[in-house]
Amino acid sequence: MSKKWILAICLIASAQAKSNELSSLVDASTALRQTFANGIIAVGGMMESAPNGGIPGNDILANKDAYITAQKQLAYNSAVQAMQAGSFTNMGAQDFFEQQASDQMDQLNDAVDNYVDAATALIEVATLSNLAEQNQDSPDDSGALEVQNYINDNQESVVLTDEEVESYNQSMDDVASIAQQAASFFAVANDENLIAEANSAAAEYTASYGDAGDAFFDNATGIVSVDFESYNISVMLDVNSYFIQDAEIMSVGAESVFYYSSPQGGCWFSEDQEVCLSELGIYGP
Repeated sequence: MSKKWILAICLIASAQAKSNELSSLVDASTALRQTFANGIIAVGGMMESAPNGGIPGNDILANKDAYITAQKQLAYNSAVQAMQAGSFTNMGAQDFFEQQASDQMDQLNDAVDNYVDAATALIEVATLSNLAEQNQDSPDDSGALEVQNYINDNQESVVLTDEEVESYNQSMDDVASIAQQAASFFAVANDENLIAEANSAAAEYTASYGDAGDAFFDNATGIVSVDFESYNISVMLDVNSYFIQDAEIMSVGAESVFYYSSPQGGCWFSEDQEVCLSELGIYGP
């Protein structure tokens, strides 16, 4: 049997499985409606015949399937419950990639929190550096003594350990990796042409994005891929045009609240950080 035939059979089987609950409800409710119709016709016939002396037979209702049987009742109620419990979706690429991007942003926020935790060691470096700068022009050794005393009082925290260095560097790698994933999904979600391409590729196999696995961005190829395991297909979208230069990332970052409110951004050591940020035009009205 050819692969094309196998795929066609799989698609038909999948479509049948997905519509099974709906088909069962249609069949069960149609049977009840026919019983209902038979009852209405029988009642109407008896109303019209009675004044003329037409006596209905003893078994007319049973003979004409006018009673709701226990079997029909069970079939209908079971079909209703199956519809209630069923899992149905008609998710398109737009909703899918918006959700994927949102999920990745949640992970990015967590990664940034981890970065901030890992940066505690560098915050101590910045604090010591700031103290040293303040005392650098001291006319005597009083400034050096103040710095020395601070070091002696905080010896464990001012020394940068191998573990702290490794943790800090790894936390930045994690932020970069997740940021690439999030940005690539936003790129697709905000690009009408890519969304149309994604929907068209799935529609070719009658696949819904509700059946898709998680999207994945390959930073080596610049391709976003989405696997549909039940259909044995993958949708691949090229987002290479959305890569931006390192200088642009640094430029945007240098104007961010995240930077200005950091030990390196100018407002960390301010007595009133909010006022400092507001004066810089970064925070407040």
